[in-house]
Amino acid sequence: MERSMGRGWMFWAGCLLLGVFAALSVMIYFSPDSGYQDENEVARLREAQLKMAPRAAPPSGDVSVASWPGWRGIRRDGHSLEKGLNLDWSEKTPPELWRIPIGDGFGSIAAVRNRVFTQFQDGSSEVVGCFDAKTGKDIWRHAYEARFEDRFGAGPRATPLVVGEQVFTVGATGILHCLGAAKGTVLWHKDMKQEFGVATPTWGFSFSPLVVDDLVLVVPGGKDGNAIAALDRATGAVRWKGFNVGGGYSAPLLATIVGQRQAIFFTGQELLSVVPETGKELWRFPWKTDYQANIATPIVFDNYVFISSGYNKGCALVRIDKADDGSLDVKRVYQHKRMANHFSSSIYYDGAIYGFNDANFLCLDATDPKGKAKWSERDFQRGNLLLVEGHLIILGENGRLAVAQATPTAYNEKGRIDLFPGPLVWSAPALADGLLFLRDRKEMVCLDLRQSK
Repeated sequence: MERSMGRGWMFWAGCLLLGVFAALSVMIYFSPDSGYQDENEVARLREAQLKMAPRAAPPSGDVSVASWPGWRGIRRDGHSLEKGLNLDWSEKTPPELWRIPIGDGFGSIAAVRNRVFTQFQDGSSEVVGCFDAKTGKDIWRHAYEARFEDRFGAGPRATPLVVGEQVFTVGATGILHCLGAAKGTVLWHKDMKQEFGVATPTWGFSFSPLVVDDLVLVVPGGKDGNAIAALDRATGAVRWKGFNVGGGYSAPLLATIVGQRQAIFFTGQELLSVVPETGKELWRFPWKTDYQANIATPIVFDNYVFISSGYNKGCALVRIDKADDGSLDVKRVYQHKRMANHFSSSIYYDGAIYGFNDANFLCLDATDPKGKAKWSERDFQRGNLLLVEGHLIILGENGRLAVAQATPTAYNEKGRIDLFPGPLVWSAPALADGLLFLRDRKEMVCLDLRQSK
């Protein structure tokens, strides 16, 4: 009997210890304080005079600072270069110029030369639409047979890219188009699933293509050297392809870091940098996320790159350095869980990083390895944002639109509008020639931020 009681006690004690261990493991895993920092790298970061890294401009010579040619603007950093806009909505609410119905989809908007471009679903067809920026009237539409739908909704996820007289689009099923900007004429198209032997990702093809000189950089996400590729801008022919790193859902970025122009891909498994002309690897940083859900676009300042992912992954800052032999090396500065962008991309401005930790909009000191929030705001659920003249324009997934000063001191809102009914307002705002373009899954809206109106 005593032996039996002893064994029972040992059994329950063992269960208790396992429970405590499991609880501690969960607490450590989910704690925002769990992370990593390199003390030497953090000291170096704090001594640096941080600024934006120089980036290559779009190859089109007629894209002005008042344009928004594609995903996240001219430099894919969410920054608008416009000035003299109405950014105090407490004094004057911006008038709504037009509101038009469109089909389902989560892609954003491009706006160039008084024209607006976006993608949406119309029945069994995906549609690329071109509209007059001042009236919202149709200029042209190009429809093609394709439909993708998941539990969140149907339609394309990517944003058109306008370069010169060409418009490049990626549909949710992997159909890539090069269209004429004037009339929507098909110049060439390619089915990436057939070309690269890939399957449709869980949430559809979502990356926005990147044009570098005479190349179009894409992210098929396939195996056996089909993860990323460059196509001939004039014909669509494959110029190079490589790697086996999964696709992810993030758009590639062009940046110049330590004097080297490079294309940066945030794939399903890592942050990868290559020479855009050849695809030669420059450096890589592992970053595995559940479901390969790396969605946010990296942000670059000086020779630092900041990445962030949802699904409890968090964020990291890495520094790119040039070795003695001329090769590039990547060093992790810090990593923590206080900025976990589910689908939106952060913005860097004047030493601070603004973004969404899931449903919490907050500001972080870019030099703080612990990521303690300078302030936070929860009225938007999750959302997207852009920066103009030291102000943040925020569009929440609940349909709430607001403008606030971009300052780490405090959240200082300058006005808000309940623009869409929500939920799932996931498309990023776009700003061109003083006009703010926004959309949800049913409508597209234009607000006038010009002071003269």
